[in-house]
This record gives sequence, C-alpha cells and structure tokens, in this order.
Amino acid sequence: MLLFFYITKHNYYIKILSDSKAEYSLAVSTGDPELICIVKDIISDPEQYYTATNQDAAPVLLPDVKYNGHYESGYSWVAFRTGGEEDKNYIFTLQNKKTDSEPIVGYLYNEYGKRIKTSSRN
Repeated sequence: MLLFFYITKHNYYIKILSDSKAEYSLAVSTGDPELICIVKDIISDPEQYYTATNQDAAPVLLPDVKYNGHYESGYSWVAFRTGGEEDKNYIFTLQNKKTDSEPIVGYLYNEYGKRIKTSSRN
C-alpha cells in the first residue's frame, strides 16, 4: 500500500496498528536523499529499527530507508521530519509481510496530533 501526501516543513508521526501480530516493512520516500532529519533519536541503521508506545517518544526515521518491523500489540509510533522545502511530495509505504496475518494500518498525524491520512488495510 502506498500513501501519497504533500506536506510542509514540520514533524510528522506514523501510528501502526493491527488486530494481531504482524511483520511489516515501512519507508517514507522523498526522492531527495539530502533531506536531513534533526529531532529526537534518529534511527540511522535499519537493523536498529524500533517503535515507541506513544507519539512523544517516537524515534525519527531517515527518508528513503526501508525498515522492517514486528508488530506485537497496542500502538507503535515512529516519526519523520521534513526538510526546508515546502509542498514536496512524500510517499509513505507500509507493507504487511505475513499473508496469513490480520491487516496492518498506518495513520499519519501532524505535530499537533491531528490525523491527516489513513492507509488502506493490507
């Protein structure tokens, strides 16, 4: 599932939710590898990927990096920060890697906690 959106320069958060355990991949793509994220903990090594249980503790993902995760239960949060260029196109990709598991859903929130987009259930 792909989710396209235009955003301005701010912090954004992705909440991951499912009805059961799941394995997934997640990426926020920009087409611009020079975009710099500077807030909170930045996960620079995809092997060290983790999520937080709330928006305030969400680690920051680097753009154009594919992360693999395991959903257990509750809410899983990650964040990303846009660069200085406004109205740039971003692609949020969340893929369920277990065909026999329940769907996994991604919700995109702005820095004020308002839901902007919801992915399709896949």
